[in-house]
Amino acid sequence: MILTPDPQNEIDRQILDIEKEIAEKKAKLRELRAKLPAQEVQDYTFEGWKGKVKLSDLFGDKNELILVSNMGKSCRYCTLWAD
Repeated sequence: MILTPDPQNEIDRQILDIEKEIAEKKAKLRELRAKLPAQEVQDYTFEGWKGKVKLSDLFGDKNELILVSNMGKSCRYCTLWAD
């Protein structure tokens, strides 16, 4: 059952106000992050199944890397898509 906030209820009004504030802050954070310059990543060396491998070797001619932090099996959001 999903409850719809009642704007006449003081607690619901406070919740809606805080949710609006959070949404505005998240939008501002996205805007600021978009203004950050790209950062060069070190060419790390990893231990692979076949021995050592460099990060640059894993991605071939690609010059962009998207990093996703995964908190592991204890986080249902991380494991939702990580399978």
